[in-house]
Amino acid sequence: MPKSFTTTHKVRLDDTDAAGVVFYARLFVFAHHAYEALLEHIHTPIRDLIKAGTLHLPIVHAEADIFAPIRLGDKLDLNFTLERIGRTSFTTRTDLFLPGQISAARVTLVHVALDPKSGSKIELPESLRNRLAPFDAANPPP
Repeated sequence: MPKSFTTTHKVRLDDTDAAGVVFYARLFVFAHHAYEALLEHIHTPIRDLIKAGTLHLPIVHAEADIFAPIRLGDKLDLNFTLERIGRTSFTTRTDLFLPGQISAARVTLVHVALDPKSGSKIELPESLRNRLAPFDAANPPP
């Protein structure tokens, strides 16, 4: 069974629209916060990846499904897993839960590894792949 990583987010005023419901684009921000928190958890802070200058991991595909309204003040559990780790990319899934484990939304993001100088696709570094592997739903550890 792959591991998942959970962090939390309390919905703030700047996350919402005029009706007090989360503006859909903020779901992508929440998912990226979960991704950054996971990188910290596995001792690979995003600032270190950027500072090293040897790898870029841009998002090349993003989608979100909303199942229930998320409102100002709601405390969300952001449950992060990897759907797939490929040779040059990985797909993340963040499930957003309201209190009581009510499924509110799901965000899927695809990151691709690029050489920062050429902008060309490169293989994911083995060190990063190994740190992400325990969270890979497609290839769970034994």
